[in-house]
Amino acid sequence: ILGPILRVPSTGGAPVPETRLELQQSSHRSPQFLPDGRHFLYRVTGAGSGIYIGELGGAQTQRLLDADIAAYLPSQYVLFIRQSTLFAQRFNPAQLMLGGDPVPIAEQVLGNALTVSNSEMIAYRTGSAGGRRQLTWFDRSGKEAGKLGGAEDPHGRLLCKGKAKGRGGVDYRAAAERVQGKEKTPCCQQILPSGRSRWAGLRWRASTHRCRDTRSGSDIGG
Repeated sequence: ILGPILRVPSTGGAPVPETRLELQQSSHRSPQFLPDGRHFLYRVTGAGSGIYIGELGGAQTQRLLDADIAAYLPSQYVLFIRQSTLFAQRFNPAQLMLGGDPVPIAEQVLGNALTVSNSEMIAYRTGSAGGRRQLTWFDRSGKEAGKLGGAEDPHGRLLCKGKAKGRGGVDYRAAAERVQGKEKTPCCQQILPSGRSRWAGLRWRASTHRCRDTRSGSDIGG
């Protein structure tokens, strides 16, 4: 998704931009709050790409790392991926400064798949860049629930196909299969006039064979 990071009040309301795209920047994404609850890490794509530090309500930003993705650890480390290697480096959240040298943790790390739990368990993905992948669904116990398609798609994405015109000239795309247990149901994707995609708040209704906007309660597309 292109654009800045958006902020929504906890009480609800319209989203407002929290960051501002600089010239030739494509997107700001993957925000993670630091311990003070005001500063946050985020990723910039496009010109000046890397990991930045922002502040709620603040106009100033600080480039922290040349990296693809980063995650903060409560033990005052920052994990980040750079050129397919996962690193850890000391980070002072009070001074917003790095310390020491980065230490490699793992190699052949793919893409931007990196997440950290509250207990500091780290999850990331490894493999060869040109390898084929199989999109597979798992239930909460970790048991495989089914496979989606073959291994031809190198990115392993859910692809929506088919196109219908919704109210107001907005395009809606549906009919990609997603595995839920042993059943396969279409997924819904809204293509906004700006060209961005929206998945959240859209659900497939088998009774009408149309997508429903759960926010308004009305059917769309079809």
